[in-house]
Amino acid sequence: MVEARVILERASARLAAASASADDLAHMRVLLEQMDDPQLPREEFNDLDTDFHVAIAQAGGNRLVADLTGAMRTSLRHPLLDAFSRIDDWPPAAEVLRCGHHAIYDAIAARDPDTAEKHTESHIRGFWAAVSPAA
Repeated sequence: MVEARVILERASARLAAASASADDLAHMRVLLEQMDDPQLPREEFNDLDTDFHVAIAQAGGNRLVADLTGAMRTSLRHPLLDAFSRIDDWPPAAEVLRCGHHAIYDAIAARDPDTAEKHTESHIRGFWAAVSPAA
């Protein structure tokens, strides 16, 4: 699942960096601002996280990629919430996730597809490495 997500979301980030509209960027920014609330419960954080990744896919302008991203994120809702619940010290972990989201957004807003792809892959792999049982 991680490999499929990396492939799909790297493509989304690349496409979004090339074609995101001002409205797309504003929507992503609102989601980031909501996620930046340090008091946000984990479940709400997860839902906003999903919305952010889907917003990137939608901003890329490829309907199939956006639909696949939404479906993948829906299928991952419970595993992600389970992973979030296993994190003993949530505030620093949430901050790492927020920083990853901001880095992705900044690259998209700067129209830098290579950096957007790189940050997206790092964000996804970094999270799963941190919460995998072998970690």
